[in-house]
Amino acid sequence: MAELGYSFRDQPWKTLDLFTSDSGDSGLLDLFTVGVSNELVSGEANLQQAPQEVIEADCPEVLLSVVRTGLKDPTQTVKETAILALGPLMNGPFETEALEILAPIAASENWRDRWRSATTLSLSNNPEAQKLLATLRQDPNHYVVAATLEANLRGDKQ
Repeated sequence: MAELGYSFRDQPWKTLDLFTSDSGDSGLLDLFTVGVSNELVSGEANLQQAPQEVIEADCPEVLLSVVRTGLKDPTQTVKETAILALGPLMNGPFETEALEILAPIAASENWRDRWRSATTLSLSNNPEAQKLLATLRQDPNHYVVAATLEANLRGDKQ
């Protein structure tokens, strides 16, 4: 049943209705069982994290393409995930492209875009990234400022 935790409607305050017989959500229960099984189950996935093989894959050009697609998505959480996915490209051969993507996002009117860009920019030693972070440290939103300072607390750099 724990896998049901990965199911959501992507609508605020709208949860799954698993108890009403005429609910379309109750059909999800047919896909889940209670108990332990050692057999391989196809299609089981944690939608909050990519499989370890994907994370460790050395395909930055594919990641860059996926990020560009994700940034066009109207769902804010998808966009934020795409911004954070630029992290592995920082300090690597695709850092210039990542910074070109992050620069306008760091100036976005949406504080959540600026917040996630600050988190990603804090992974870079590039002078351009540091310049953007210096600007974000003066941001009116405390989440954005906190993200710029987190690298200092971890002792990463700067």
